[in-house]
Amino acid sequence: MTEIQATTFSRLSRLVLTGIMILIAVLILLFVGVFSAESKQIDLTSINKSDYNNNEYPNFFTKELPPVIIDDDDAELISTTFTVKNDRERAITFSPVRMSCSCQDAELSKQTLQPGESTILRMGLRPATRSGAQKITCAIDEIGGDTKTFELRTTIYRKAQFSEPVIHFGMVDPLSVYEKSFAITFAATTETQLPKNIVFSSQGTVISKINEVIEPMKDGCWVKRISATSKLIAPTELGSGGSNLTATYSIGTESPQMQSIQVDWFVRSPFSVSPSRVGILPAEVKDAKQSKSDATFKFGLQQINPSK
Repeated sequence: MTEIQATTFSRLSRLVLTGIMILIAVLILLFVGVFSAESKQIDLTSINKSDYNNNEYPNFFTKELPPVIIDDDDAELISTTFTVKNDRERAITFSPVRMSCSCQDAELSKQTLQPGESTILRMGLRPATRSGAQKITCAIDEIGGDTKTFELRTTIYRKAQFSEPVIHFGMVDPLSVYEKSFAITFAATTETQLPKNIVFSSQGTVISKINEVIEPMKDGCWVKRISATSKLIAPTELGSGGSNLTATYSIGTESPQMQSIQVDWFVRSPFSVSPSRVGILPAEVKDAKQSKSDATFKFGLQQINPSK
């Protein structure tokens, strides 16, 4: 290789190396830019800080309340308050509060605020039959200005709750045996507050295969789950039937308490057929004047005489 060729090759190598380094630098800048942009995005569904508010979302506020354990007949409102302040140099007026569902209440104490003035927003959730993680929101619109959004989060536990409101056995045959699984869950703030003796009772069914699991939850509550099987020996009486399944339990020195659900079934005829497949065979009728009880009906391969 001549000196000129060597010089040319060296220059080309430096140019290629420089190009590769520039490309790597550009890729690094792009990666840093994308990562930085993604890191600035806030998932509003994961916010759990009290009164969360920052420069990215200055008009979004949330509060997460401690878990609540309620009885079925407990209708108390789960509520909290937010402070709403006018940071502008002029008076502002809010329109009526907008709520996310009919299960909540929200009220703003004062609709018009002078510069620097504050008011209270009261926000609450009606438990009704709810359980598990809950999230509700409401919003207030500043007339001619911004919208402020408020969020309440909590977890509702039932002191005692069956997994289903009704155990359906559906259509059953007389004297046949059927089984349905069910579960009941108990919740308490400490493990010692969970019931220890639970007795099941039911007319018409037998409870068996009981399995019990106790576990702590991440929010500090304790849960006991009992899984069992309800066995039905179908009665001979045709038509609909049912009973109640009751769990009786007590906690410490408290009086026994009960939690019940319905159990239902429908006993069908053992000869249930489609009317289109039933008919009188004229050849089988000896005399047209005979009593209808002497007529022979055929159901597929089976022959039945109603007179017998």
